[in-house]
Amino acid sequence: LAANKDNLTGRVKLCFQPAEEGVRGARPMAESGVLDDVDFLYVMHVGCDIPGGEVVTAPEKFLCTTKVDFRFQGTASHAGMQPEVGRNALTAAATAALALMGLPRHGEGMTRVNVGYLRAGEGRNVIASTAEMQVEVRGENEKINTTMFEEACRRCEGAAAMYGCTVSHEVMGEAVDFVPDAEAQALAAEAAAAAPYVEKVSPTMNFNGSDDATILIKRVQAHGGQGAYLVVGSKLDAGHHQAAFDIEEKRLFTIFSIYRNLAVRHLGAL
Repeated sequence: LAANKDNLTGRVKLCFQPAEEGVRGARPMAESGVLDDVDFLYVMHVGCDIPGGEVVTAPEKFLCTTKVDFRFQGTASHAGMQPEVGRNALTAAATAALALMGLPRHGEGMTRVNVGYLRAGEGRNVIASTAEMQVEVRGENEKINTTMFEEACRRCEGAAAMYGCTVSHEVMGEAVDFVPDAEAQALAAEAAAAAPYVEKVSPTMNFNGSDDATILIKRVQAHGGQGAYLVVGSKLDAGHHQAAFDIEEKRLFTIFSIYRNLAVRHLGAL
């Protein structure tokens, strides 16, 4: 871009999204206003069980999500001498974890819930006075996700009360659903079709996951711009979030080329 700036008309912003795992980075980026003058925002993700050589230009069924930490507070005591004095935060959190995994699903759309982390206690002979649990809920739309989040809070509060403990929570991250813009999608499809190593351009897929880049897209749309989200397929050595996960390196050149083609399309010939 810098080498060809005299042949381009307009401005390009390269946004590197921090903390996508945990969906914590997009909200402060959006609120900074850095995207408020953007006319077109293009976001890409690699993999997602799409085979190498295929690019999807408008995935559907993005799940809204809330990432929340629950902190249980009990009372420590000697497990041998005075077990009746203690209030066990570990058992409260463990009860809450089982209750959360038993949350009923929603009749109006997809839901997800997961307890990914639980740490509690001070030692084997001490009634555990503290516990921390990291949880996520997801829903096919904001209403469903909110229902899941509120029910998760109620179940944790109930579990804490059962054991004479208290619980607090802190929202750590979030993502939303979105609808792509037709013009941006069409331009993305055109750019993908001309990129190397692309054999097939598909209009949609069921994403069935969350990405807080949706917050960035909605911010652009709220200020009159357009947004599109592309998935660039790749052969994977293992599934997402597995230790052996790896992509085909050439797919990175596909991503670069799509962005290059979009720059040429919007700003002029290089």
